[in-house]
Amino acid sequence: KWKNTIHLTFAANTTMEGGVGIVITLHLLACSWGLVGSHPCEGCSSWLEEYLSREQQAGVDNEGLDAVHQYTASLYWATMTMTGIGYGDITPSHSNTREQAAATLGMLLAAVAWSVIIANTCELVKELNRTSEQYQKTLDDCDRIHKLHRLPKDVVMRIRIYFTKMFELQESKGTRSLISRMSPMLQREVVEAVYASWTHTVPWMAIMSQPCLVRVILKMEHYLFVPRENIPDIRQAVFVQRGLVNFGGRFLRRGASWGLDMVMDGPLRRRQTGIALTFLQILGLWRRHLDEILDEYPDDAFYVKRWAIKMALQRRVVQLARIEESNVRSSGLKGSLSHHLGRIREGEVGNNDLRPPLPEEYQYLGSAARDASNQVDAATADLDSRLGKLDAG
Repeated sequence: KWKNTIHLTFAANTTMEGGVGIVITLHLLACSWGLVGSHPCEGCSSWLEEYLSREQQAGVDNEGLDAVHQYTASLYWATMTMTGIGYGDITPSHSNTREQAAATLGMLLAAVAWSVIIANTCELVKELNRTSEQYQKTLDDCDRIHKLHRLPKDVVMRIRIYFTKMFELQESKGTRSLISRMSPMLQREVVEAVYASWTHTVPWMAIMSQPCLVRVILKMEHYLFVPRENIPDIRQAVFVQRGLVNFGGRFLRRGASWGLDMVMDGPLRRRQTGIALTFLQILGLWRRHLDEILDEYPDDAFYVKRWAIKMALQRRVVQLARIEESNVRSSGLKGSLSHHLGRIREGEVGNNDLRPPLPEEYQYLGSAARDASNQVDAATADLDSRLGKLDAG
C-alpha cells in the first residue's frame, strides 16, 4: 500500500533495494562470523583468539574485545568477503574446521548476493542510458551517411536537429501506450482528463461514446515536421501538440486543429495545405482508421454521419448563396453598362456624364468604360464629318 501512496522511480527503487540488501547481507555475515569466533570448539583456536594474539604481539594491551570492537572486526571481514578483496589479516583458524566451513559458506552466500547487486546496478545504468545511447548511435549513423555521400553541412545540421527533436517526442508517445494497458474504466477516466481540452471542441468527437473515443485516441499517431516543411492535403484530423504552423492561411499553435471535416466526402470537404513555421509536433487520425473503429460502433457511426451531412448542407447553402450573390452582381453590372452605352449611342449623354451614375463597386471598371466611350465618340464624330461632306456635294 505504501508503494502506491509514495511512488519511487525505477532508479530510486533499485538503488534502495540494492543498498538495503547489502546492509542486511553484511550484517548477517558479521553476526555469524562473530558468533563462530566467540564459541570455538574444544581443543581448537578461533580467529578471534588469533586476532587478539596478533594485537598483543604488536604491543597492544588488550585482554579482550568488547561487543562493538568484535562486531566491527566481524563486519570488516564480511565486507572483504563480499567484495572479494580478502586482505588476509582476519582468516579462519587453521585448526578450526567449523570456522573454515562457516567461512566457505559465507563466501558462497556473499558471492551470490554481490553478483545480484552488480547485475541490478548494470541494468540500472543501462536503463538510464538507453535513450541517450540510441540518440548517440543515431547521430553516428548521420555522420556515417554524411561521410559516405558527402552531404551539404546545412543538410547534416538539419538532420541532427530533427533527430534531437524526435527523441524529445518519445516522451509524449508513452502516454497513449500506458493508456492502452489500462482497464476500460481507467482508460475512459484518463482520456477524459488528458485529452478533454480538445476532444470537446471537435463536434463529432464530443458526441461519441466513451469506449469509441478511447479507441480513437489510441489510434492516433505522432508526426514531426521541420521548419519550412510543406504539409500536404492529407485526409487526417490533426491536433497541434507543439510548434507553430500556417495552414490554410491561418496561424495555428498548441491546442489548435485542422482537417476536422475529413468525415465528409465530395467537393465540399476543404482541401488546404500549410507550412511549418517552427518544429511542429502533431497528433493525427487517418480517415481509414476512423472508419475501422466506427464499423465496430454502429451507433457512433450514425451520429458522425449525421454531423457530416449537417455540415455538408450548411456549406452547400452558403455556397449557393454566394453563387446567387455573384450572379446578381454580374447581372446588375451588365444591365448598367448596357443602359449607359445605349444612352451614349443615342446622344443623350456625353462622356463626362457617364461617371456619376456608376455604382461604387464598379469603379474599378472606370478606365475601360472611358476608353470605350472615347472610341464611340470618335467614331460618331468621323461619321458626322463624312455625312457633312456628302451633303456639301
